[in-house]
Parts: sequence; structure tokens; C-alpha cells
Amino acid sequence: MFVTPPPAGFKPAMYELGSVPGEGKPSTLNANVERRRMPIPVSTPLPAEVLAADVRKRHVPNAGVEAVWATIYRNSEQHFDLYELAEELVDLEDAFQTWRFRHMKTVERIIGMRAGTGGSAGVPYLKSVLELTLFPELWSVRTAL
Repeated sequence: MFVTPPPAGFKPAMYELGSVPGEGKPSTLNANVERRRMPIPVSTPLPAEVLAADVRKRHVPNAGVEAVWATIYRNSEQHFDLYELAEELVDLEDAFQTWRFRHMKTVERIIGMRAGTGGSAGVPYLKSVLELTLFPELWSVRTAL
């Protein structure tokens, strides 16, 4: 007979720090987050509502942000640092999604479709978070270009 192991409690370091980009979690983010503004020399300004957004809440895709990324991608030589940042963020998301997928398959292999050892719905929940995108505008801009 197979015995379900106790909860491993394993999470990537980003979860432990409460800093998974785009996944604002009020319970893990400091309520007094200091905004650090980086001047972005792009002809298309970032929308005010994005700059004023509560970072403790999940990011909502914004067409204005996509427009800024489109400007950066179309003028990558002029904005090479920001272009490089965008590609690094896409790499980060790719690595994180790969971890999520492998974690989901490991859980499925070990406990099947039973409830998760940490109290979640288990594999169905892990499959649902595979649909979350950390930097949605960096993916949607590819269609727009």
C-alpha cells in the first residue's frame, strides 16, 4: 500500500520571499512597499494607473504597458538595456513556468489526483496556475509586433 508522504513544504525561494513578480500577495508583501522609480527614456510613457497600482495586488494586463514594450522592441538598438531586461524577464518566467510544470507532474506522480498535501486542491490547482503569466505584456507584444 502506498502511503502519502507528509507535506514537503517545498516552494521556490521566490515564494518564500513573497516576491513572485506579478503575483502580489497581500499576506506576504510588506504593506509599506517603497516604490523605486527607474526613469524610462521611451517616447511612450507608462500609464499613470500602472505607476500608481497597488503592488500587493495581482497585475492586470495593460495596453499602455504593451505599447511601451512595443516601442522598446521596435527600437531595440536605442533602448538596448530595456530590451535586454525584457528578454531576461521572459527567461525568468520561462524558468518559473518550467518549475511549475515539473512540480505539477511530480505531485501527480506521487499523490495522483488527491487533495494536495499542503491543503490545496492538488493537481487541478497546480494545472490552473500554469495559465498564470507573470509578465503578460511581454508575451502579448509579440503578437502585436
